[in-house]
Amino acid sequence: MDESSNSQGIEDILNTRTTNVGPPEQKAQPVNVPTSFKQRAMLVDEIWHAAGDNASDFDWYAKRTVLAGIYLTTKIYMLTDTSPDFHDTWAFLDARVKDAFDLKKTIQELHQTLLGIILRGGY
Repeated sequence: MDESSNSQGIEDILNTRTTNVGPPEQKAQPVNVPTSFKQRAMLVDEIWHAAGDNASDFDWYAKRTVLAGIYLTTKIYMLTDTSPDFHDTWAFLDARVKDAFDLKKTIQELHQTLLGIILRGGY
């Protein structure tokens, strides 16, 4: 699965999940925090699997942490969104997913550059 289809798949799944669940007023109660964290961890894992990701290395943790952050910030953004059909929320979500995949690409490029420098003996 290429990065653009993976990015779009993640965005589509988050959009559907956010639309179907609605704003997080109930889960914002302090008593619900432990349950909310557990449910979010399971949700982001399921989203990555649905998007075709089967990573089992360090990326597994990073991907799930980033996705949990995107999901949470999108839900928080939705709380104050007064645009029709949450248009601004979906634009916010789109930008966050693109940012995350751009960051991953940047990190991979930096890794390759550093690896090249080390292999050439220029460290």
